[in-house]
Amino acid sequence: MLANNVVGPLVSVVLTAAGLENFRLARAKLRELVPPDHGDLLDSEMIDLRGDIEFENVWFRYPGTEAWVLKDVNLTIRQGEMFGVVGASGSGKSTLMTLLMGFYAPTRGSIRINGYDISMLSPNRLRNGIASVQQTSFLFNSSVLENVHLGRLDAGYADVVGAMTKSGAEEFVSKLPQQYLTTLTEDGGNLSGGQRQRLAIARALVRGADIMLFDEATSALDVETEMQIRHAIHTACQGKTGLIIAHRLDTLADCTRLVVMRQGGIEAVGKHEELIIGDNSYRRMLQGKSGLAAAPDEPMN
Repeated sequence: MLANNVVGPLVSVVLTAAGLENFRLARAKLRELVPPDHGDLLDSEMIDLRGDIEFENVWFRYPGTEAWVLKDVNLTIRQGEMFGVVGASGSGKSTLMTLLMGFYAPTRGSIRINGYDISMLSPNRLRNGIASVQQTSFLFNSSVLENVHLGRLDAGYADVVGAMTKSGAEEFVSKLPQQYLTTLTEDGGNLSGGQRQRLAIARALVRGADIMLFDEATSALDVETEMQIRHAIHTACQGKTGLIIAHRLDTLADCTRLVVMRQGGIEAVGKHEELIIGDNSYRRMLQGKSGLAAAPDEPMN
């Protein structure tokens, strides 16, 4: 008993110290990504981010490295379109979104939204205009309502219900024991993969952003569930600009145009019917001659 009384507090102190060290390191990294002094950066919510997204001569490599991750990317995504991004692992797909959200700045070139160079926007204004859904949906040990409400803390109950309905989550939440007040286990362990993704989409929708990003949001789901989430993504993007990264081509079926990425550059851009008559990775994937997810990347000069 005495040993427990002594050892228990010591363990707590050690764990707390480890937690504080992790927090310190995370805070230092955050300061690298988001400098505390934004100076004259544009921060007003009056700045309209409803417009075309333009990548102009964008080159990018991570700080301290020599390898280019993106190479001379020139791309325009029109306001209101669902735009698909395909390519092999390591082709630069997710890096496009990382730069668009302002987590890193292009090494060369510029990115504009509705004519605004995003380097002139404050991180707060930029990220308030963009909502993202990732492959892994992070849910917390709290109620369904609280998990969705995290998308925008000042959202009203009607906003949450609207987002839940649009994402298709309302259907299954209404059948839970306490509906919106049902407590989720850590990472939503008491929900299916499809249910977790619907909540993640609802949390993104409640932000009210004009740009929706989906990065492999269906890759961990079975085919039947993937079809349901595809419908939810299509509904979520109505009236917004949507960017969808996916290895499964079915997920991109609703996209108006696609960009095919290869080794950090753009291999082709166009509609599905245009790409299938060209010599590109997209066509070869459809023909079953190669898979983008597994295709090795050879160095480009």
